[in-house]
Amino acid sequence: MKKARIYLLLIIILAIALRIPAIKWQYNLYGNESYEFHPDERWQESNAKKILLGEKEKQAYVVGYSIQISSLQYILDKLDIEANTRILGRLISLFYGITTVLLVYVLAMELTHNNTTSLIAAFFMATSGLHVTQSHYATTDVSGVFWIYAVIYLSILYVRRKDIKYLQISSLCAGIALATKLSYIVAIPLLFALIKSDKRIPNSLTVIFITLLSFTILNYGHTLTDFGRTLGFFYEITNSIEEKNKLWNPIIYFLSLFSAVGMPVMLLCIYGLIVYLKQRRLAVFKDDIFYIIGLPMTLYYTSISTLDSSAVRFTLPMAPTIAITGAYGFVRLSKILDARLTRICLILIFIYQLLYVVSEQY
Repeated sequence: MKKARIYLLLIIILAIALRIPAIKWQYNLYGNESYEFHPDERWQESNAKKILLGEKEKQAYVVGYSIQISSLQYILDKLDIEANTRILGRLISLFYGITTVLLVYVLAMELTHNNTTSLIAAFFMATSGLHVTQSHYATTDVSGVFWIYAVIYLSILYVRRKDIKYLQISSLCAGIALATKLSYIVAIPLLFALIKSDKRIPNSLTVIFITLLSFTILNYGHTLTDFGRTLGFFYEITNSIEEKNKLWNPIIYFLSLFSAVGMPVMLLCIYGLIVYLKQRRLAVFKDDIFYIIGLPMTLYYTSISTLDSSAVRFTLPMAPTIAITGAYGFVRLSKILDARLTRICLILIFIYQLLYVVSEQY
């Protein structure tokens, strides 16, 4: 166990090392950006500044992330520490990016009860090219992924341990996930947890209350009813290109996952999924893993495939699932290979992932 903690610490350090050098990508800390890498950063920065000035206006999208930026800015202002708003937003993304790596480790441990699988999953997540890239931006993508998997992890803990505190904290995380990025798929693990609950009605009321309360507080007092225009926004990006054949979208997104997480990881994920399905067969529909992770990710993949304005970053919520499944695939493959060949394969994957991320980012 002590050795596993040392390896995990090294993986966390690696995650930090890959993410922090580019925190000022194309941005002058003292004022002027030379190029807008991500247009959403400007929107988050503007919202955070309005909130600091006490401006409260109707929004067409959730403002939970902007609230987090403005809160940090407010604390630093009170301490007379000068800070750039956009850089603060990027530091928050950096924090979520690193903690997601740790979350992948504990989730994999809960699912597999295998230290090797969990450490490899954490490494795959730490070196995911898309996750490293998005950790540099003051946007909702990386934080949204963290809160989705926090809900998934806590929902699994509740289903398996039947401790009400896990359901309550999961509901809190669900509200934050909705407030940060309207991550609707968090409803599925929560719903499954409630189905498995002994006291469905009182627990359902608790979940609804905590989720809505945390959502409203983190959205500057806005409620879900204030975001009706968001539906119009989603309709626009779903139907923004006339006569586009959307049958290509699932194929395009599937291929983009190879660059998002790294080709070896994606191939191992496919292998791990095949092994798992062959092993479980129809029994897979009895697994809590299917309903708490598999079903939400399937629904999410289907939903992004309906969008006209597609982007590889939309696949980011699938990265932790791919990392864990890829790690499972590697461990199963290692049972076929001899020890020496297994070590060689792991070293080659390690080198590939590092070179890919470094060449992609820097």
